[in-house]
Amino acid sequence: MKTKNYFLLPRGERNSIADIGDVEVGHVTIREGEHQTGVTVLLPHKENLFSKKLFAASHVMNGYGKSTGLSQMDELGYLETPIAFTNTASVGVIYDGLYQYMSQNNEGIGRELGSVNPIVLECNDGKINDQRNPILDSSHFQKALEDAKKDFLQGDVGAGRGMICYNYKGGIGSASRKVESHGISGTVGALVLTNFGDSKNLRVLGTPAPSFGSKYHSEDKGSIAVVIGTDLPLLPHQLKRVAKRAQSGIARTGSYMGHGSGDLAVAFSTAQTVLLEEKEIHAYEMVPDLIMDLIFLATVESVEEAILQSMFRSSSGKTLKGEFVPSLAHYIANPLD
Repeated sequence: MKTKNYFLLPRGERNSIADIGDVEVGHVTIREGEHQTGVTVLLPHKENLFSKKLFAASHVMNGYGKSTGLSQMDELGYLETPIAFTNTASVGVIYDGLYQYMSQNNEGIGRELGSVNPIVLECNDGKINDQRNPILDSSHFQKALEDAKKDFLQGDVGAGRGMICYNYKGGIGSASRKVESHGISGTVGALVLTNFGDSKNLRVLGTPAPSFGSKYHSEDKGSIAVVIGTDLPLLPHQLKRVAKRAQSGIARTGSYMGHGSGDLAVAFSTAQTVLLEEKEIHAYEMVPDLIMDLIFLATVESVEEAILQSMFRSSSGKTLKGEFVPSLAHYIANPLD
């Protein structure tokens, strides 16, 4: 399998969502006995997100999940906090950590400026991590934020530590694509937290993957959280369309998004900011529809490759019951390198 013969668009410099503007990603990873979990934080830009919001939208493909903040994001069209990823049982404490961080940097939150809308995305790592006795607390959000950088780790790190994808180890993955058309150029990137799929459906660069006799097996359930970023000037209705295309990237790896899988995508643009207390009519730019097809293709390719990266960059592990969960790289040399 040759990457260059499969994907159509060129990769970004880092081939990650960090190719978008000032985007950075950080992790806190817990590896303590039956506690195998963590937190991942995506920082969209280095300024105050509450006072300089970004256009954003979300799309829920299958709503079997407990993520926060998506309804207000779609109502107003804004992203106003960093995006956190964690396990299902820890959404509350990471929400608290994110809220505390935003409040400390914006004295008006909870008072004259109203509430803030934390975005916390999750997947259920309960097969590998002991979620009945949570180890994470609100401080882990801040620790992950402090780790944020351009050249971040991928695989079974941060929120991805305890995840399983297509019956192999899943986790955090990322990829990016360059877009150029009609004198307009930019980048689209994806960051994923993968915890879904059945190995019998897995496709690697379009080719069915052998089962390799893995003894661990589960159905197509468990969830995926996708974040798509771009430096192109897209408005919320365009970002909603981009978020919907994540589904095609997921499907290209083989998933039909089973009953028990919570699958969603968030899309944002760093090209323009929206001031907190804008009082005047303001003109915003938007890309023309004639290049949306390329942006859609860049989204699909970035999401597909990010999912595969999350698997190839993860190490093998064990479930709480002692079942071996192999890394895909244990059987296949990474064709994405």
